[in-house]
Amino acid sequence: LALCLDIKNHNPADGLTQAEMRPYVTRALDTPLNWMVYSTGLLIKSWLEFENHRTVERAVLQMQALVDQHTHRLTPLQFSRAVVDASAPARDRLAYVYALAFPSRWDLKRQCADRYRTLGVLRSALSLYEQLEMWDDIIQCHIALDKPKRATRLLRARLQAHPSPRLLCTLGEVTDDDAPILEAWNSSGRTYGRAQLLLGRRAFRRREYEAAVAAFRAGLALVPTSNRDWFLLGVLSMQLGQHEVALEAFSRVVQLEPQSADAWANIGSLYLRTKQWQRGYAALSQTLRMDSRDWRVWSNYLIACMHVRAYGRAIRTMHKLVDLRGRGAREEEDNSGVDVPCLGLLVQNVLASLEEEAAVAAARGDDAGDAPPPARKYVDMVGRPAALLLEDVAKLCGHIVSAVTKEAKVWQLYAKVQAARGRRADATDCRLRMCRALQSGGWEKEAD
Repeated sequence: LALCLDIKNHNPADGLTQAEMRPYVTRALDTPLNWMVYSTGLLIKSWLEFENHRTVERAVLQMQALVDQHTHRLTPLQFSRAVVDASAPARDRLAYVYALAFPSRWDLKRQCADRYRTLGVLRSALSLYEQLEMWDDIIQCHIALDKPKRATRLLRARLQAHPSPRLLCTLGEVTDDDAPILEAWNSSGRTYGRAQLLLGRRAFRRREYEAAVAAFRAGLALVPTSNRDWFLLGVLSMQLGQHEVALEAFSRVVQLEPQSADAWANIGSLYLRTKQWQRGYAALSQTLRMDSRDWRVWSNYLIACMHVRAYGRAIRTMHKLVDLRGRGAREEEDNSGVDVPCLGLLVQNVLASLEEEAAVAAARGDDAGDAPPPARKYVDMVGRPAALLLEDVAKLCGHIVSAVTKEAKVWQLYAKVQAARGRRADATDCRLRMCRALQSGGWEKEAD
């Protein structure tokens, strides 16, 4: 059992760790040496089974049986006097007590109550909390059971006996009143950060965004590890146009939770708004590693790719947007999945890069002496040859027109690409299709 707990203490809480712990527990239960050893094995087994949704109820009932072993009262799991009389004597119970990690009676009750509460068995949890006089948890159970009046009476009684900022904040939540929360903030000497965070959330629900931002900033200065409140502060700051505050808030979120795709996406969006293209490109790349299903992130990533001249990634991004449209991700738009301005800029830059490569090659072929080669403004970020990019753009245009056939601008760009590839017949066919698309209804309303 000591080796089992050593594995738990030195490894992350995941399925592999639980699988490594089970053989030790099974060994202890197969050959029990003592009542206390067997009880400890059952307790650890309950911890492991509680993590599996198929055995969670059995685990809680086992913990309840372990709790009942410490009482002579008849309970649903200890239902006869014979069971009580057959329990182990004190000598067996105290053997190995200092060599085993078996919790005290009160700690075991608390663990069982917490698990009841997690499962939503609130009345059983409430009964155990009342035995332990854990008033905060008792009040939360009454609130969850939709008994606000009883919770309010209990709160006021506890405040008269032992006033505390935490109870005042809970009273403010139950009565839907900011006054007790402000009293908690002032009575603590303005050091109880939870009060300000609670005021911020309440102001957010009332759509008082400026007051919510001020409250969140005051509270997070004292409680800097509240990930949820940092995220709310970032969202509010974005709505108010406070980009620096929002960037700081979302940066704190990803420091506390590096796998938060929404926070990374918002960081990338903020960088794009402030025209920090390279940083926005990096942040959105991180977002797509964790969540590649949101077309809005792909659209922002496409903009970032174009500004940092990552043309290869921009092409792959456009393919992805067309595929998302095909699965109905953007059905609310007529030409969904096709960012025509970005496609036009991509074609323009690739053709310009092709001309630059031709100019550089011509300069090297001439007797230009020590004159530097012409400057290149449209070169790909990773230095990929423009001829290869042109082939990729041709495949992209073919993919787009297979999904969207009535967009004249796309056919026009496809014709330019085919002409640059030397395929005049295909370019002519694209122009004919462009003319057919222009003959569709509503063409006279388009700006182009």
